[in-house]
Formats: sequence, structure tokens, C-alpha cells
Amino acid sequence: MSAPIVRLSDVCSRISDGTHQSPSWATSGIPFIFVSNIRNGSVHFDTDKFVSELEFRKLTRSCPIDPGDVLYTAVGSYGHAAVVPEGKAFVFQRHIAHLKLRHDLVDANYLSRMLETPPVRRQADKLARGVAQKTVTLSSLRSLEIPLPPLDEQKRIAAILDKADALRAKNRQASAMIDSLTQSIFVEMFGDPVSNSKGWEIKPLADFELFLTSGSRGWAEYYAKTGTPFIRIQNLKGGKLSTDEIVFVNSPANAEARRTRVSAGDVLISITADLGRVAVVPAALHQSANVNQHIALFRPKNINPTFLSNFLAGDGGKQQFAALNRQGVKAGLNFADIRGLKIMNPPIDLQDKFEGLLRLVAERELTAQAFTIETDALFASLQHRAFSGQL
Repeated sequence: MSAPIVRLSDVCSRISDGTHQSPSWATSGIPFIFVSNIRNGSVHFDTDKFVSELEFRKLTRSCPIDPGDVLYTAVGSYGHAAVVPEGKAFVFQRHIAHLKLRHDLVDANYLSRMLETPPVRRQADKLARGVAQKTVTLSSLRSLEIPLPPLDEQKRIAAILDKADALRAKNRQASAMIDSLTQSIFVEMFGDPVSNSKGWEIKPLADFELFLTSGSRGWAEYYAKTGTPFIRIQNLKGGKLSTDEIVFVNSPANAEARRTRVSAGDVLISITADLGRVAVVPAALHQSANVNQHIALFRPKNINPTFLSNFLAGDGGKQQFAALNRQGVKAGLNFADIRGLKIMNPPIDLQDKFEGLLRLVAERELTAQAFTIETDALFASLQHRAFSGQL
């Protein structure tokens, strides 16, 4: 038998929000948290804002923050919930809703999980108001509907979802470790790129240049739903080429298009705005993509492009890009800046070995990504079954 559907106001003794007062800040003390601190089902305390003990008592006098209360992000990135943990005093901004529960009716972990299920998120989407920052008002929040089985059943459902979410968290942690593995391998093989701790020969990037150009300007008229990928700054991420936000063009058949067309092994470098983003062009994109004017296309010789891309994306490159940026005063990098970059030059066979190890890391990364998709799908299925009374 399906559980009765109740409104949030039916299971809460009070639904309010965080402080509307402008706090008196302190250099240390009681953490002050924001919407971004409510994530992955928990309250996180990575904040640089604090209030004194006296200020804390003043701000929470009318509505104390107790363990077992539930917080819900209501403005901007709305729809994230977390249970207030034991033994941690804090204050939060007014963009976070504060739910005082009737614990005789609802389990805190169950309610927190229910508020993040797709059916409740869809309700919030319909109720959210505003343009620049969508807001779920307190009155709208009170009207959200959830199923309410008996307390023992709520606790059983919450425990199942907790275990499934813990599996997702472990997989996210494993994926993050794989992401950091590349730079660890780099440092292990080549030493610290800033101090050049292994004493490799240092050369200007110009010594490795086969071809250097910048991308095409004024191609808005060529944008299309399909066609040739048009690589922009947002596609350069951590030494890799990302297709998450790729756009396409009907590339013209002219010298300009040929000049800015990539080849496998080209190293792409952002030269305006967010300077120094880097990626190496994979074989799959050989001569089938163009770059825009905010990217320099560097075709290397006598150096492994994967090694070069990772050097530039790591501390060795970041420090040089930061110096060239002159605290954001400089508009961008010119060809002289790029050619003048100082590059470590270890033996080419060692560079090639590094590329081979990265291929193994990429294989592990694909496995982790597949597992992430599986665990996310499992969790979504469990959420659906929990809301519909089938769990």
C-alpha cells in the first residue's frame, strides 16, 4: 500500500530561513555558511567567513540551530538538503531554508533524502520564481509534497539511500584520485617543474616550434547545429580537450580555414581571458576541427606533445602564465610570449614513456566514468522507488 502524501508544512513545526541581518564578521570563530556549503547531502564548513560567539548567540536567539534540523537551499542553486550534524555550531545566510521537524512524524535523514528526489525537485522547479536567481519561497516550500510512511519504514528507506550514496561518494573520490594521478606521475618522472629539481635542460618553446598560429576571427556567421567542431577556451580543461560545450561551424573552404585547422598532436593554448588553458589534440580530431581567435595552435617538433601539454597545464606552465598575465592587466598572450615560455627538455624516450603511462591512466578513467554512470543510475532508480513506495 502506498504511503500517504503530505505537505512539508504538515511535518515541520517551523519553516524559516537564515539570518537577514548583516553580521559583524570576525577573523575566526563560528563558521558562517552559504548555499555552496550545502552539497552531496551534507553541511560542509569550508568557509572563510566567521562570527564571534556573541554574534552567533544574537543571530540564532529567535531560532536556534539544533542537530536533526534540515537545511534546504532555496535561492540560486536550490533543491539541496542536509541534516544539521551533532556538535557543530554555525550560522547560515538567508538563502538557506531552516526546517524544524516534528520528529514524532518524520525522520530527518528520510526528509533530507526525499527533498532531493526528482519528483520533489520537479515541484520546486515549477514553484521557483525569478530570472537572475531562481528562488523557492518559504510559502512555496511549505507546499512541497512528500510520501510519509511510518517512521520505521522512513528510517529503512533512508538507510538504503545512504548506502547507495556512500557508494557514489567513494566512486567520486576514486575519480578525483585518478584525475590527480597524471601530475603525480609527471612529478615522479620529471621532478618539480618549477625548481627543475632533476636539472633537465631548459629551452624556449620556440626551439620546439614547427608551426604557430592563432584561431579564426568573426566566424559567427558559420555557426551551425552540426558540422566542424569549433574549439573555444571552455573546451580546454586541465591539459585535455573537452567536448562538453562544443559548438559547430560550416567551415569555409578557404586559406583561413586551412590555417586554423588542427592536426593530431597540436597543443592548444588559451591566449585571452583565462590565460594558459592547455590541451593536446587527440588523433580522433585530426584535421576535423578549427580553433577560434582566443586560442593559439602550436604544432611541436622534437618534443612529445602530451609531455608538453602536461608541463604547460601544470605548475611549470601556470607560474609562467601568471607572470605574463601581470595580475590581469595584460589583455592576452602574443606569439613572442608563447615562444619565450621556458620548457624542461628531458630525454624524448622518457617523455614517450610518460605518454604511455597516461594511456593506462585514461583507460582507468574510462572505467571509473562508466562506474559513475552506473552508480548514479542506481541511485536515481532507488530515489524513484523510494518516492513511489516501491523500495
